[in-house]
Amino acid sequence: MDEKGAYYISRLKLNTRIDLRNPNPEYFKNGTVKKQTEYIQLDMEEIMHQLKPGQTYEISDVYIGQYQKLPSRVIIHRLTEEQTRKRWESQALKEKKKGIIMKERSKRLSAINVYEGKARPPLSCFASGDASS
Repeated sequence: MDEKGAYYISRLKLNTRIDLRNPNPEYFKNGTVKKQTEYIQLDMEEIMHQLKPGQTYEISDVYIGQYQKLPSRVIIHRLTEEQTRKRWESQALKEKKKGIIMKERSKRLSAINVYEGKARPPLSCFASGDASS
């Protein structure tokens, strides 16, 4: 896929962990990075509240997953008021029909769509002088 220059996009579940690399991680005395400080988890609720309804935001150079940390980019789209209302209505219907109760955080985050796509290649990939691909 990389050789062809192809890209993909897929929708992420709202409970997917999205991290940024920490620019200032903590180190042990022997110079190795402390694993728990290597990445910073994105607060999706905070991002959602910063976006206006219908607005889209892209974040490059993120890492997806709790353990594998796959490099990627994410596109976060805040739904309009009407889209959010329709989604809440369908979720309420599913809860009633299946007899389940969704977590409050999931209900709040249902006002956004999060998409994941292949990380863009670094500019050094075009070192041969051909940046047209």
